[in-house]
Amino acid sequence: MALIIHIDYGNGSFKTLANVDPGLNMSVTGALDAAQMMQPGLEFDFDKDFIDRGGREVGAVTSIDGVDAGEDRVWGIWVNERAVSDLRRVVPESVSHIGMARVENGDVTTCRLMQQEA
Repeated sequence: MALIIHIDYGNGSFKTLANVDPGLNMSVTGALDAAQMMQPGLEFDFDKDFIDRGGREVGAVTSIDGVDAGEDRVWGIWVNERAVSDLRRVVPESVSHIGMARVENGDVTTCRLMQQEA
């Protein structure tokens, strides 16, 4: 069993990717990386704020399929309807290959473009 990723672009358009297999890096960003490899897949940008002690990028998703968050909108991320606030992305230089915001087989990840709370 793999993951499901739902994308809500905030304008009435939606996309669902089923059977996403993030492999050994069972994290939200690992799942998004795996979805990039699927056909038709998705494209996403991750803006890092800093690098943690494990060499992982810490930051936020800023764009999905060319739809940017912008100044007053953010890409909110949920795993099984639970908000995720700590996104870390494993990169080749990482000492630790496990990202935060863990996901498991059968989980549903939702990415929703929404108005930023003031």
